[in-house]
Amino acid sequence: MASVTLNKILKIIESAKDLGPYSIEYETQKRINVKASKFVGKRSEVLSILNIAFNKARTKPELAFPQDGSKARAGIAVSSQNGGIIFPQSDLKGYAIQAKDDKAVGGGLSTDEQETLQAYYIAVALTTKFNSTYSPEEFKSVERLVISQKKHSQFKDKVNNDWTLSSQRLVKHIQKEKLLPTGSGFTIQSNNAKKGFVDEVYKRFLKLIKETKMAFMDKDKWNPGDIWYIDDSIKSVDLDQYTSVVSLNKFLVENYEKKKIIPISLKQLVTDNVKTFEKNYEPGLKKLKFEGFNMGKQSFFKSIDANLFFNGSIAECRTFTGTSLSSEIKGEGAKGGKIAASIINLYLKKYNSKKFITDHKKLGPMIREHRTEFIKKLCIMAKKLDPRLKNSTVIEFMKSIDESKYAPAGSQPEFNYLNSKYQAAEMMDAIDDLSKKNKDDIVTDMMSYAGSVTELSSVHIVIRN
Repeated sequence: MASVTLNKILKIIESAKDLGPYSIEYETQKRINVKASKFVGKRSEVLSILNIAFNKARTKPELAFPQDGSKARAGIAVSSQNGGIIFPQSDLKGYAIQAKDDKAVGGGLSTDEQETLQAYYIAVALTTKFNSTYSPEEFKSVERLVISQKKHSQFKDKVNNDWTLSSQRLVKHIQKEKLLPTGSGFTIQSNNAKKGFVDEVYKRFLKLIKETKMAFMDKDKWNPGDIWYIDDSIKSVDLDQYTSVVSLNKFLVENYEKKKIIPISLKQLVTDNVKTFEKNYEPGLKKLKFEGFNMGKQSFFKSIDANLFFNGSIAECRTFTGTSLSSEIKGEGAKGGKIAASIINLYLKKYNSKKFITDHKKLGPMIREHRTEFIKKLCIMAKKLDPRLKNSTVIEFMKSIDESKYAPAGSQPEFNYLNSKYQAAEMMDAIDDLSKKNKDDIVTDMMSYAGSVTELSSVHIVIRN
């Protein structure tokens, strides 16, 4: 019987329109991961496509997340934080379908490997004074200069042309702008190496930040340097002498000025138009001005997001993984950074808000089990926040959702829409209730955190298109 059920599942997956090339991985006998090569980093889209196929096959699929009680309902728990599909009311009960990135595409490189690859290119370029062919022998010769979890030889066969070109553009830009000293007497260290001087710097920060009002700050929001240039002369510095985040930041700035410590935030370079942005070198936090919001550019019903406006810029507010909301600064080339709902709630609390963003784990059961009541609550917020819906009735509101591209009711696309739109509406509703000054202040705090430029963030450079 199990083999018959599994064959049915595999046939439905095979029928999924727009999925493209994919492979199957069995996390357990009944927890199946689908790896679609077209959708690396877009797991929620894979789940949406699969959910449509399972709906069409009348298997009554439902979205589930870890620790949401899915094991009791469907006989199996979802392990992925991005969610999965379960079948509590069909003959597929006991199986779970999840989406997983295909590491054999997109260069096949993990984020750490992408950063390590670029560290190797920099090390070779500096030691050869930018006169290199980047041969396997040259990469081998600088292994001692790159502090990371992996060696180049361990992932070299997964490197595709896109990442080779990106790394070459990176070193050409470093040479042109004279960003790093050439010669020997240095290391390039990954911020996730779990060893070396940079690891000690982050450990010191994590200890000191607990003594501040920003104890919640993530290390990457303090300094998002993916790789750090470290001069050998400072590797033996006793970091215990720095007893506050401010004094640690001052140490970094002093050595940044001497080109002995240079944290570098990396983005994939897809064109030759490469730029450097210096962050947190000048003291002081740039004050931002709240300029309003909308609940979707074209229509409330045509997108899962809301947009926050400040200083001529935009932050897109939605679920990026199909679960919890984040706000991401939109910008030319690379994005400007994200801030999660949990941190937004901390800032709302700071400004005495009585309203907060609901945890997505609580929203899931509300959407699945009390859909009509949930949509009525969303309608109330929408009428308040979106002038286009001021005169809309609940019936008209529900009809618009039922006729949207996210239909039909109960489908994965609709679940994603309702989950995201509700959190975005809660965020805008909370901010809208604040005083004018507090609106400006909370936007300053949120966007500074998203961009790693808070009053306690530290000096680094960003290299991107």
